Amino acid sequence: MCRASQRAHCLQKGLSVIEGLIALIAVAALVVIANHYLERHITQAERTALASIARNFSTTMTMIHGKWVIEGKPGSQRHQPAVMIDSQPVYLSKAGWPVRAGLASKTEQHADEGCAELWQLVTGAAITTADTAHKTKARYIASSPDNQLCRYALIEPGNQPYSFDYSHKSGHVQLSSQKTAATSN
Repeated sequence: MCRASQRAHCLQKGLSVIEGLIALIAVAALVVIANHYLERHITQAERTALASIARNFSTTMTMIHGKWVIEGKPGSQRHQPAVMIDSQPVYLSKAGWPVRAGLASKTEQHADEGCAELWQLVTGAAITTADTAHKTKARYIASSPDNQLCRYALIEPGNQPYSFDYSHKSGHVQLSSQKTAATSN
């Protein structure tokens, strides 16, 4: 209870609490808006990074294929190490496009693992395969849906995966979900 002599002080104190609540609500609203804005731009930055990786991947696969052609198409049997890159054998398809990279002792290997090896060759970073993705909180996943191509996907919770495909037969790299990336502003 405020006495007559303290009413001005009590009124001022009451306004301070109301002002504090208003400021708290305003700050909370700004945090929510900033978080949405930040998430949207982080997603766009990750998609841009994957598009850049796709270009680098295409360039590297073309370089390996070119080296194979220049060397006279050696080891043209499927999955034979025909090209060495940084002291690492790269196994090629009959057409000379990289299928996997790694130790020569890996003759029977799942296609997802071969795709993961190519990713590591290009980026220098490990990637999770589709087989083990459920065990980790992976951002990128390598898979081989039909054993004819490698799919490298950026996993975005709540969104369709943004990915690029690499064809073992033609060396073609195709970025998918481009429309989704362009319209996510």
